[in-house]
Amino acid sequence: MKHCFPFIVLTLSVWGCGCRTTRPLENAHPVAVHPVEWGGGPARNFTVNNGPQPPLALKWEKRTEAAFSRGLSSDGRVVVAGLQNGTLELYRLSDGKRLVRQRIMRQSDATALPAGNRFVVALHHKTESLQSLDGETLKPLWKAEAGDVAGEPLVLGDTIFVASTQGRMRSFDLNQGVMIAERQLETHCLSGPAADARWVYIAGGDGRVCALDRHTLAIQWVTRLSGRTAASPALRGGRLFIGTLDDRCHALDCETGAVIWSKPTGGGVFETVAVDEETVYIPTARGTLWALAVDDGSIRWQFDAGCVIGTSPLLVGDALYFGGVDSLLRAVRRSDGAPLWEISLKGRIRNTPIVVGPWLIVASEGRMLYGFQSTQH
Repeated sequence: MKHCFPFIVLTLSVWGCGCRTTRPLENAHPVAVHPVEWGGGPARNFTVNNGPQPPLALKWEKRTEAAFSRGLSSDGRVVVAGLQNGTLELYRLSDGKRLVRQRIMRQSDATALPAGNRFVVALHHKTESLQSLDGETLKPLWKAEAGDVAGEPLVLGDTIFVASTQGRMRSFDLNQGVMIAERQLETHCLSGPAADARWVYIAGGDGRVCALDRHTLAIQWVTRLSGRTAASPALRGGRLFIGTLDDRCHALDCETGAVIWSKPTGGGVFETVAVDEETVYIPTARGTLWALAVDDGSIRWQFDAGCVIGTSPLLVGDALYFGGVDSLLRAVRRSDGAPLWEISLKGRIRNTPIVVGPWLIVASEGRMLYGFQSTQH
């Protein structure tokens, strides 16, 4: 997968006032993974080796036009926020200044990520649900019918993978928007796919997990779990990890789909888990963050947040960041779950933070976007 961070020139669009071109964005921060998207890359394991360590200081906060859709992303210069009213907003990373506001489609969740010199946008809508926008003018380059997309798109090289709520997986050419392959699954898809070097993996809402060939989308295996799923799978070391709504977390073999272990979590798992080399970190609707051993699912530690954990845990160096419906953004220590830092934001936190260089970017349901940096030097 190419690590490509293009020099993007953005156009400032003001409602009813025409357009003017901004100056080029300078001093992009090196991005540890490509791109900074949901899950930190194709494996969606929410692990970033380097980034801000707690305690953090708030550097800027901005109010958005509408509530956020599923996720945030960044190309190292701007933060890309898709909103539930079908609007795409771009914010300058250095100070949070809004550079672009562009309506893509009315009253439709929009999730976007940078891909090369463009932005890929997926819409929770029945028509023209996958679009490519020029990175300089934000004009549509192409529009495609991908079905009603509730999850996040995945870009691998020049190919976009997207799954619809009707249970159809499709791949598209990034440059032309031409569909490459499609496969009907016997399930509906509420989340985005994950991928390794060979296959693409998707979890269906009915508990089926499927592995598909990256080129043809031919099904390699299907495993039916004990309960329904609502999140993307996470991959690490040849294993797939996913939680289910019947209060369990499962580890599957990526090669065969065989269940290696399945452990109770005491609460439904609505978000994607985080995984490092030794531990899988599982957020639950009962407020417990579990740390289980990758090998056998044995308990390493647990942390009680006292409320529904609304995000995936984001592993950044020695800290785990996550948000809750109590509006608290928390950090706990990776090794033992000891509390390190917390801050109260405006509104519940349901979107997983992202890391861009020295920045931690967080969104809240109060229609607020925040930029944090470490107080450590």
